[in-house]
Amino acid sequence: MYARCLAYFLSEAPVVHGQHTVAKDILLCNDDKRAMDRLAQLYINNIILLFRQNKGKTPEPSHHSSRPYSDYDSCLYSSTVEPAPQDHRAAKRAALERDGYNCMITGLHDSGKYRELTPADRAARGWNNFPIKTHFCHIFPPSTNWELELNLPNHPKTTHAEHMWNLIYAFGGIQVLDELNGDSIHRMSNGLTLSLYVHDQFDELELWFEEVPNGPPHTYILCTMLPVMKGPITPITFTSSSPELELLDPRYLRLHAAVCRVDQMSGAAEYLYKNDRDMEQMSVLAQDGSSSELLASRLQRLVLAPPKTA
Repeated sequence: MYARCLAYFLSEAPVVHGQHTVAKDILLCNDDKRAMDRLAQLYINNIILLFRQNKGKTPEPSHHSSRPYSDYDSCLYSSTVEPAPQDHRAAKRAALERDGYNCMITGLHDSGKYRELTPADRAARGWNNFPIKTHFCHIFPPSTNWELELNLPNHPKTTHAEHMWNLIYAFGGIQVLDELNGDSIHRMSNGLTLSLYVHDQFDELELWFEEVPNGPPHTYILCTMLPVMKGPITPITFTSSSPELELLDPRYLRLHAAVCRVDQMSGAAEYLYKNDRDMEQMSVLAQDGSSSELLASRLQRLVLAPPKTA
């Protein structure tokens, strides 16, 4: 799996600089299998696990990094929309407005907005479909930007985040610390409105968007590993209800798609799922050290997990 993982990171890097970086790192291993395994682990822990947001010991905690409040909140529909939201609530409000109060994949209507409308308003909008709960889904998760002590040199969480973002830049060509630092993580370019089920699949790297070659701007094909969601290939074109509400950044979706392909095609997805199951079943670590890799993976997830709230 480690060998396949390195091969797919090499072939799926979304920018040429990323391919060169992976190739250089592989050559620096000098045909040492252990060194190459460690390199693959580094990529898995700092790139795949960054985007693979929904994994952990069951049952899931009540707090979710993308869902910190009730799915229905009347102030979401009555407050003024902010083109540059500074928190998750404002981001969801702006995304709902931009996306027409619909899930961007299924086209189904947001249930909160549906309840706010009169039957006449629903008919005028052509809202005849079944309404659903929607969430604001980050592409780059906010977890690694939380509780960073930028004023304290060598603070462990800040150092870890900077190392991770440097690796993301080397592989994907995106300066996350410059573009999405702090509250900027909630920019409209980094989030989309999705239904609960679709959101889970997006976070678990089982669903992604592929750009249509030479197609109209912001037009994508939905790709998924789930047979239940497979069907006729119909392009999706993202639009905005207002020029002040920016659309998704194609570079962010391109990097997310590349990570999804590596995760699914290399076997890393099955490896991480197995780790999840093993951690649930294990009560103590093995005395012979055979649990070290499992422990390292679990510690990495704790670093990426959002802080607990009361």
